[in-house]
Amino acid sequence: MHDRSLLGAADVSDDELTAMVARYLGLQREAVELVESYATVAAHDIEALTTAGRYWVQGRVRTPAGEQPFTFFVKVVQSWARSPYFAFVPAEFHEQALAQLPWQTEPMVYRSDLGERLPEGLRIPTAHAVIDLDDESAALWLEAVDTVPVVWDEQLFGRAAFLLGRVAASEQLRALAGIWRKESPVRGYAEGRVAHQVLPALHDDSLWSHPLMTHAFDDQLRADLRRQPTISRRSSRSSRAYRSARSTATPARATCWSGQAQLT
Repeated sequence: MHDRSLLGAADVSDDELTAMVARYLGLQREAVELVESYATVAAHDIEALTTAGRYWVQGRVRTPAGEQPFTFFVKVVQSWARSPYFAFVPAEFHEQALAQLPWQTEPMVYRSDLGERLPEGLRIPTAHAVIDLDDESAALWLEAVDTVPVVWDEQLFGRAAFLLGRVAASEQLRALAGIWRKESPVRGYAEGRVAHQVLPALHDDSLWSHPLMTHAFDDQLRADLRRQPTISRRSSRSSRAYRSARSTATPARATCWSGQAQLT
């Protein structure tokens, strides 16, 4: 029995799925027979502008060692021009807004050799397939990463910070700098959202008269916040000098799961 209809265009053929499972199990394609497969929505309560859907694909295959289960995580990414929230972006800023949030980042990451360049102790999920659906979307068939219920204490946070520091300073990763984002994200954010959304709001007196704001911000703090444009523009210019070092750290901006020996 097979029901992967939820995936729509992101689905693969039964033969392709069988080949994926065979590679995952380390077996020859001829030694694996697909018994059943089905797709379900992966529960996630945080919306992302470039995510069109998240799914679990599960099932069973028959192998020389008997039947074995399998699970893949399928994520569909898209240009955020397809998000309903894009309608709130003024037409004159469409091009700039799309450039600041490139949907192609994840497909490019999983097609690269980033995983081979990460320092020991860090890994990325294995990509079993990266499929272009059209000019503005793609499907990622990824390893289902088991989570470990641990408390993130000072030691674990310190370990994560140390490893991310190694990523930022890695000569191996420097070769990938600039692949995912050509412009400085700091500059883009300062000249984009800060300039066109945050600063006008800070200088709008109606913001400060809101009941939630009147008792939380005194005159001095409000004045300090309104002086931030100078700092933002200075930070934007300064960030260009550190663009190369910043770019090497960019690929590590991922939601991490804690594993027994590695951070994924």
